[in-house]
Order: sequence, then structure tokens, then C-alpha cells
Amino acid sequence: MDMAECTLDGETYLARDFARLDPGAIAEKRRHLICVHAACRGRAFYRGRTRDGKAPCFGSNEHTVECELTGPVSRMAPGADPITREELANLGACVQILLGPREGEDEVHLDTDLPGGLRPSARHTALGPDGPRRALSRRKLLTVLRNLVHVDRFGRSAIEVRVDGFPVLPARRFFVRFADVDPVGHLAQPRGYWGTVVDARSRGRSDHLWLNSGGPEAVSVKIPASEKERVLRQHGVAELEELAGSWAIALGRLEILPSGKQLVVVGAATEVAVLRTA
Repeated sequence: MDMAECTLDGETYLARDFARLDPGAIAEKRRHLICVHAACRGRAFYRGRTRDGKAPCFGSNEHTVECELTGPVSRMAPGADPITREELANLGACVQILLGPREGEDEVHLDTDLPGGLRPSARHTALGPDGPRRALSRRKLLTVLRNLVHVDRFGRSAIEVRVDGFPVLPARRFFVRFADVDPVGHLAQPRGYWGTVVDARSRGRSDHLWLNSGGPEAVSVKIPASEKERVLRQHGVAELEELAGSWAIALGRLEILPSGKQLVVVGAATEVAVLRTA
């Protein structure tokens, strides 16, 4: 997008003009951007000039279907292979999220009732005396995030989600979009919080990494300083500006600071996944 509106000052900016603002103004205003189309007004983001020469731009992951400014967006993470909607949706009745990559391990479908560790194909359904048995899919967190982004029905489904240390819940209860966080209902609740990152900040090597989904009233993800470099490295991020406009998911608990700020606090890099946009 060439233009975006800032709800903080009511001004409409061209990307090149927004880029000329002083850094403090950019840092504040970029969390309050929306699409200028009257039928949309979806939350927008600003991405500054990057080291590889990409020009400053606006974008949005939340255009409405009526919006005329929406365009094709690449949502492939670095090193990821193209996958089809059919493959994305083919998750069986239960999904176990794998925390921590295992060297040389592929994602596989497992039927928990099959003896001997047999590994059926993705379409396998074992038949029991009471009908089809439930298949268990084991998936990395990044793949689960792709499902949430690309297959709307996945996040609204009754597919059972399992994560070590988290309650077993249907997808529609386990996954919570940043915009849908309830500071009362979700307080201290361990969930998979996800949505668009409008900017990322860290004041130095010893500071935490903060992924912000909007202004002061919106949810932010807090990644420990000790895990920051691993998160950036495993997602191929050379500079924080590259994270603007990305999708992110964080497995953690919601905390409310005395100021009212909502935070999802994670303990390890394996509890975060980022799906970068082009």
C-alpha cells in the first residue's frame, strides 16, 4: 500500500513521507495505522527501508473482502517449501505441537492406536470396533501458524490441540488472535496467542525482544533476552525491521502490567514462530 491513516493524529501518509518523520514519531505512529479504504479500515503496518534495499511501504494482513487495496502477499517463511491448502488442512482429529526441532525429523501423521509405532500416510484412518479412530498429527509450531493464517476454518475448528505443559483444548479455544484477547477471560491462561506484528523492538543485547501488535492497549509478546538471538537466527532475521507485518504465534500466559499493558510472556525460543511477509 502506498498510503495509510494514523488514528493517533488523523493524518493520511504516503509511505515515503512517513519515512521522513523523526524516529520517535515513526515508533509511536506506526502502532496506530489503518487502511485508508472506507470499506476496510483494517489494521495496517509500516516497514521501513531494509538493508537489502527494499523501499519503505505500508501493508495490512487484515483487509476486508470489500477492500480494493488488498493485494497478493507472500507469506512463506525463509527456507519453507510451498504447501497446498489441502495439505495444510489435513491435520486429522488431534494436533500435537512439537516444541524444539529434532535434527533430521520430518513431520508425520501418527495413529495413536496403531501398535508397533507404525506410521500411516497422511490420509490414513484406522478402523476400530466403534468406527474410525482418531489420528494424531505431529506438527512444528511454524506449520501450525501457517494453518491459522491460510486456513480460516482451522482456528475455528474442534481439532484437539496438545502441547506439553498446556491444557488440551479444541483449536477454537486454544488459539487466540491478538485482537480477540480478553484481559479478564484470558488472564494467566496458557494459550497460543497469534496475529500480526506491527513492529519489533529491543534496546540492546541485554534487553528482551518485544513483538508489538498495536498501540499501548494492544498485546505484545515478550521474548527473554537470553532467547532473542535464537529466535532471530531460526527465522533468518537480520534486522528487526524485517519483522514488521509478519505473523507470529506465541505459546505462553497472558499477563497484565500495573499500567494495563497486556503481555504474552514466553520462556523459550521454541515457543515462538514467525511467518514473514514479503
